[in-house]
Amino acid sequence: MNASAKPPPAPPSIPVAATVRAARSLFLREGFGVGMDAIAAEAGVSKVTVYNHFGNKETLFVAVIAGALDEPPRGPGDPPPPLAR
Repeated sequence: MNASAKPPPAPPSIPVAATVRAARSLFLREGFGVGMDAIAAEAGVSKVTVYNHFGNKETLFVAVIAGALDEPPRGPGDPPPPLAR
């Protein structure tokens, strides 16, 4: 391995992944007006944890969209992705 090569990024932590899943589900159901309290509760984390990882709702929304863009494309007959639980 080249000394200047960077290691691959670490996978997201469990609270981050849970928050992004919860935010995606709630943004789809309730829109961008959903509160950070509701997102934190759905993710099973504190609101402080959400703000520590994302800073604000806009940054969390960008993380949700970025995650969706990383998913493989689906055709018209493919089932929708499962909702976060």
